[in-house]
This record gives sequence, structure tokens and C-alpha cells, in this order.
Amino acid sequence: AMKHILGIKASRICEIYRMGMPIPPGLVVSTEACGKYYEGNRTYPQGFEQEIHDNLQILEKGVGKKLGNEKDPLLISLRAGAERQMPGLMESCCNVGLNDNSVIGLARRSGNEKFAWDTYRQFIEDFGSVNMGINREFFDQVKQVRMKEQNIPSLIQMSVPELKNLISDYMSLVVKKSGRKFPQNPEEQLWMTIEEIYKSWNYKRSIAYRRMNDLLWLKGTGVTIQSMVFGNFNNHSGAGRVFSRNPLTGEKELYGEYLMNLQGEDLTGGRALAPHSIEKMKTEFPKIYKELVNYANILETHFKDMQDFQFTIQDGKLYILYSKDAKRTATAALKVAADIVHEGKSRECEAISRIQPATFKFLRCEQVKPSPTNKLLGKGIPGSLSAATGEVLFNKEKVQEWTNKGKNIILVTKECSSKDYIAANSVQGVLTQQGGTTSDFAILLRDIGKTCVLSCDNLKIAEDLSSGMIGNHQLREGDVITLSGKTGEVFEGDVPKSIIEIPKDYEEVMSWANTFSRASLKVNAFGIEDVKLGKYLGAKGVGVYRTEACFLNPERLKLIRIALFTDNMDLKNKKMQELEQLHKEDIKAILTEMDGLPCYI
Repeated sequence: AMKHILGIKASRICEIYRMGMPIPPGLVVSTEACGKYYEGNRTYPQGFEQEIHDNLQILEKGVGKKLGNEKDPLLISLRAGAERQMPGLMESCCNVGLNDNSVIGLARRSGNEKFAWDTYRQFIEDFGSVNMGINREFFDQVKQVRMKEQNIPSLIQMSVPELKNLISDYMSLVVKKSGRKFPQNPEEQLWMTIEEIYKSWNYKRSIAYRRMNDLLWLKGTGVTIQSMVFGNFNNHSGAGRVFSRNPLTGEKELYGEYLMNLQGEDLTGGRALAPHSIEKMKTEFPKIYKELVNYANILETHFKDMQDFQFTIQDGKLYILYSKDAKRTATAALKVAADIVHEGKSRECEAISRIQPATFKFLRCEQVKPSPTNKLLGKGIPGSLSAATGEVLFNKEKVQEWTNKGKNIILVTKECSSKDYIAANSVQGVLTQQGGTTSDFAILLRDIGKTCVLSCDNLKIAEDLSSGMIGNHQLREGDVITLSGKTGEVFEGDVPKSIIEIPKDYEEVMSWANTFSRASLKVNAFGIEDVKLGKYLGAKGVGVYRTEACFLNPERLKLIRIALFTDNMDLKNKKMQELEQLHKEDIKAILTEMDGLPCYI
């Protein structure tokens, strides 16, 4: 009920906190404050800064820590959240409050020096990219150079002295790229992050998402400020994201990913290398897995819908960070709606109201039907139900140029984030070197009906973004490949495809919808096949059949061109008569198919 004021994420956090779930304490800045910030020409409302200061003191008192304290620092995360979901499109930042002095206090208080310095390393990366305009790739380059020099195979194997050296390199990079030193004042870090979150509300990608999803009426974003819990604390710590049901198929099973000794932003940001399926947790951490299953059921029963929630494990203790209604494919939307009603968790009218009408345009997606002659190049994590074929492109900056040329594009990239939303809308599919199916970007891709395969085995991309390798097979810009989002397979060339069948739950869910409907559904058709499909899907007639559409196939266009441009009147009349007969046959077929139902032609 408070989501219009608090934002959907924060309102849910407050509600599940009242349900007694283990959630880190925090405070919420309302969505109204963001609206007033823009109404006031990007200035904060009167008294706003003092109100944040006062409430932050209440949080500090509650947890017994103080922001930036050199002996026992409070570290906080700041996350955006509007009244409607905008997955990963706005900025966020974790570990705010760390500096050259408080990192030493964190190391002493935790008794884990490596954890403290690794957290500082990650904070500099996040804060530098979010608040100081430094491309994250620059941090990655510095990191790779340092690891190569010291022959370190992975970041997790860095010693404390090596982490300190890397942080020193980062500090030099910050000065070089931003022209100023890394901020050491925690209050300055806090206000720089709030400012950037508000700015991100009007980033091009955020506006594009709101426009495409009819959300331009939203006034602004809220900000959730929470005390940090740490998935990188030790080997008994980790982070993950789970769905109470499979968001691809709707099956009733815990679906998700996790990684140990890692903070959750790497997972949701698409930077994690091949995260583990949540199934592995059954045997690796059975107690935590059992808790997750229990919380998933409690949340789903309470909110009467499939849930998506992020969690952190700190030294063996589970924390739930937030929960929200899960994004899902059209197939999953129908199955979840039917099953939740059958299980008694929701009424039919409630289940129907939660299905987004726009998802239906992706209901009949394509899937590959490979033959023995189709060459399999590699395999990654399946991220969607659909399949796509297109030309390989490694450089995101060239997507618009290729789109303008009418090319079908498969974007092949090291990683993708929701910041690439505009580019993603223009491609047919995405193949990544790292990241998982629960990243914000993978969820966005499914939401807009795009095909994705993630963390492809042995995929390497050249630094100049001109070519790549999958195992021993070289990929060049412009090569044609096919992705199977359902199986995670990557094929050379164009592979035969078929349209998937309408899910069996469609008829039942639509029968419920018809009982509540006050208007009949009609199909807009461009030919007899559209009419047949529309009738099968429940259309009660043809709303619009555009007569010009029946002339668009190549054979009929040939007749039109002859009729228009020939000087031979006998030939012109003959072709016009042929067109007239074809037109009559089309209309007869439509009227026959609809069998007395109204048809507007």
C-alpha cells in the first residue's frame, strides 16, 4: 500500500521485516523527495539533509556502529527503487563509509584483514564507476595487470599485501581519470551516492525503459539505505538470488544462483564468472538451502505471487535483502497463474491481474531444431526460452549503426549490465563471457523477449573488439551464429527453428479472463494465418483486416507492379482480375474461419 511513497523495493523490505525475516536494518528516502529534487531544479527539498542526518543517527544507535568510525565503522548500501520495477537501470552503491582509516578498524573488529581490504577494493571499483565517471573496464585492466605481474590466477587468491598494492594502483587511477582524490569523508560519499541515484532516474536508459513500459507517469525513485552484511566475509559466506519458481518455465522449483566468498552486486551486476546453480547448495549447504525453500514459500504465500529475492550469507547466517514479484516469460506467467490458483494461494481474478499483457507478444517464440550437420560451437548457461540468429557484433557502441542498416545482431560481449538496455532492445540475442541467469540484465532481456546465453564455455574476446574465440573456433565480426536460449547452445550459421506450441495453461487462464471480461477480444490480422491464430487464442472476431496487407508477399507484389506500370491495357486488366480473385478468396477464407463472428475489413 505504501509503494507509491516508499518505492516497490523498500515497501516490500518493510513488510517482510514486520514478518520477522532476517533483514539488515535501514531507512528509506521517499520517492516524493526525488520528485521535489527535480521540481526544484536539482536541489534538495528544505530540511532534507538534516532529516537524513537525524535518521542515520537512529540507524547508528540501533546497530551500535557509526558511519566512518575508525574503530568499528558502520558501512551502508544505497539502492534505488521506484513504485514499479526498473531492474538494475538506476545506480546503487555498497560499502559506503570505508576509507583509508576505517578499513583498518574493519580489519581489527572483524579479525579478518583480507576481508576488510577486499571490501575496500570492491568499494573503490563501485564508487569510482558510479559516482566518479570512471569506466569499470579501467579498474579491470589495472587488476589484470597486477594479477599477471604477480602470477595470481584469481582475485580470491590475492594476499593482503597484494590487495593493498592493487588499492594503491586504484587510487592513482582515480586521480588520473577523475582529476581528484578518492573521497575519504563518509558523509561526502553518502551524498555523492544519493545525488547519482537521483541523476540516474533521468538517464537515457531509465527514460527509455519507462517509455517502453508506459511508466512515464512515475514521479521519482526512492532510496533504501541499509546496514551492510558481507558475502565476502569468509569461506562460510556468500551471496545469491533465487526465484520461488522457475522464471523461464514456471515450474514449482527453487531457481537461482549463488557464489561463495562474494558480494551480491557482482552477481546481480552480471560480473560473476559462472555462478553455481542453487541446486548445488542442497549438498554444499543443506541448512541454508532448507531456509531458502522455507522463506520462498512464506513470501510467495504472503504476496500471492512468484517471488524474486536476493540473499547474503555472512559467516553461516542467512539474511534476506529484499523480495519482489518476479519477472517471468509468457510461458511461465501462464503456468504460475494457473498453479497458484490451484494451490489456493490466490484467487483467479488476482492471478489474472498479475499477468502483464505485453508478455503475450513473446508467447509464440522460436526454438532451434538443429540437424546433425549444424556445428555446435559451445555452450553456456540458458537464459531464456527463445532462439535467435544474427551477425556477430562485439562492440556495443556499433549496435545503432548496424540496426540502421537493417542487420540482425547477436551481441557477443564479456559482460552486460542493465546500463546496456538501449542497445539490448536493438539486438536479436546476447552471448556473454561471464554473468548468470539471475543478473539484472538477464532478467531485463527475458522481459523484452530477447534470447540470451550466459557464461559461454571457453569464450574469449579480443581487446580491440574485432574478433573472438569459442574454444578453437574463431569468431569474426559479421559471422552468423545461432543461440538457443533454452539449452544454452551456440551454433555456427543459421539453424532451423520452429514456433513453440501454445502452453497448455493458456486455455484455462483465458477462460478465467473471459468470465471477468466486459469487452470481447478481436484479432488485428494481416492474413488468414493471423486470423486462425487469433481464433485459437480466443479472439471473438476480426477487429481490423487491412486489405493492402494481402498484397505484400513477393508473388502478389509482382502482379501489382505489372498492373501499375505496364502500358498494355489487356495485360493490366488481366492482372487486376487476378488480384481481385485473390482478394475475394482471402476475404472468403477469413469469413469462413470466423464462422459468423464480426469481421471488420
